[in-house]
Amino acid sequence: MPFTVKLMRSPLAVEFEVGSIEEGLGILQDSKDKFRELLEFSSELGGGQDDAVTTTIAAAPDAGGEAAPAKRGRGKGKAAAEAVAPAPIPVPGAAAPAAPVDATPNANGIPAFLDRTTPTAAAPPPPPLMPSAPPVAPPAATPAFILGNKIADDLQKRLDGSADKGEVLRTWLMPHVTAITVSTATIDEVIAVMRFTADDKVAHLAAPLGIS
Repeated sequence: MPFTVKLMRSPLAVEFEVGSIEEGLGILQDSKDKFRELLEFSSELGGGQDDAVTTTIAAAPDAGGEAAPAKRGRGKGKAAAEAVAPAPIPVPGAAAPAAPVDATPNANGIPAFLDRTTPTAAAPPPPPLMPSAPPVAPPAATPAFILGNKIADDLQKRLDGSADKGEVLRTWLMPHVTAITVSTATIDEVIAVMRFTADDKVAHLAAPLGIS
């Protein structure tokens, strides 16, 4: 925006145009000696030494009523830059504007989004039940040790009544118990193992010993 700078001391006045206030102040600073000579000359023309010096800086419209383009002076000032707002930037991922609500009335005069008399769709049937798990098989029956203990009791009685400390009994027994003991086991060790052996492992001894 151009400005008019007017320096006046009666009866003289100096007026010039600048592109900005800074430019006008720069010219006044740079040309103060010339302005001082002008003020002294005004005294010779009848002005008093005590007359005030008036400096006025005002906007100067051009002939069309609009501000004239800024003039560059002595490099002291620059025309003010006009701020321009940037265009709006779209926000990534922003939701689209919601569609307008359809306010068209139904046959009963009520818009569809307010009508509570319209029958609603039936709820879907529940999902089928998960198939039941197959029954858990009962645990295998624990092998009974009844027959083994009966055979062990019988062998112990035979051992206690023997005169050879069970040597004959051991000789007869060992070939029949190789599946449950070692060949070097004593008769006492075989009887002890018999008490913790399943019935099906010692059933073949029941008949020879007369045990049912």
